[in-house]
Amino acid sequence: MPKIIVKPRAGGRSAQLVRSVYSKDLRRSVTVNVGSISASIEPAGLPAGIRLVQGQTLAAMDIEKIRQWLTTHRQPTYPTELVRQIEKEVEARLRASFKDECIEQSAESDMDDEPEAQLLNALKIFNQACATAQAAFKRLPKGHKVAAQTILEYQKTWYTNQAMGNALKIKPCFHRPGGWSELRQQILSGCIYKKGDAVHVN
Repeated sequence: MPKIIVKPRAGGRSAQLVRSVYSKDLRRSVTVNVGSISASIEPAGLPAGIRLVQGQTLAAMDIEKIRQWLTTHRQPTYPTELVRQIEKEVEARLRASFKDECIEQSAESDMDDEPEAQLLNALKIFNQACATAQAAFKRLPKGHKVAAQTILEYQKTWYTNQAMGNALKIKPCFHRPGGWSELRQQILSGCIYKKGDAVHVN
């Protein structure tokens, strides 16, 4: 039996299970869909959680290969309430970290602002936080042992940053275009990208 192939889907939250099978009629290999699996499943829990196409089966070596893939690529899911709690903690820490008078004033008046003003202020704080974090990291001495709390705060950004991106991209104006890396100089110099503008990929 041909070996199982684990093909991650866009976003990495799940993967398709397929086999490459030789067809005598077509005289070439064809891809056969075997099933799928969520990237959030505990590797130790297999084969539970594997969704198979009717009529398809898995051998012990197939399950072991899937287990190896999950060990490397597993993406645990977190309850919505936990994500919201993390977002609130990050926002509170960001506000406490910056003493710039303008930022402080805008943060204090957030409750009275329109939603877009709140969004603008939050994005400004976020972008400044990213720049500050990079600068601070570069100043760490060689061989410095990073504290567990610092590591945890960084790991929280894996989810808060993704959650923000998923929420905002619903509006077309916030959608990131293909070849967006080529827009770096334009955007960082203060020139907005508008949907439909040409993106020149080198």
